[in-house]
Amino acid sequence: MARNSFVGHVGSDGAGMIERALRAGYGYAYIAENVAGGQKSAETAMASWMSSGGHRRNILAPEATQMGVGHAIEGGRAPKYGAYWVIVLGAPAVTLGQGAPAAAQACCTPAPKVAKSLSVASPRRSTSCSPARISV
Repeated sequence: MARNSFVGHVGSDGAGMIERALRAGYGYAYIAENVAGGQKSAETAMASWMSSGGHRRNILAPEATQMGVGHAIEGGRAPKYGAYWVIVLGAPAVTLGQGAPAAAQACCTPAPKVAKSLSVASPRRSTSCSPARISV
């Protein structure tokens, strides 16, 4: 996002949160992503998310048992947002042992389902969230 001066869930390569997670080898049962741009500190980014219903739901989701955090500073003479913030909240997929029946293995690799998305943007500050759940 910082390299291309934008805030959003779809990267410059066209990949969304789900594709990026799977590409990184993260099999999940639940996943959500909050992104923000323009906030000068982690505290102000978190305050922005907590004051937004969709972002707050992602952060407080009882399904999420793991979290990853990203922060980048935009370079250049006239940065659009300056600072970029991302949190990805998730829960790993259930892994079945080698002896599990084929039907059970098939039910544990369902297609991802996006539950809800929300985006809010302004010239210097932007926040966006996107959760997804696996239905088994």
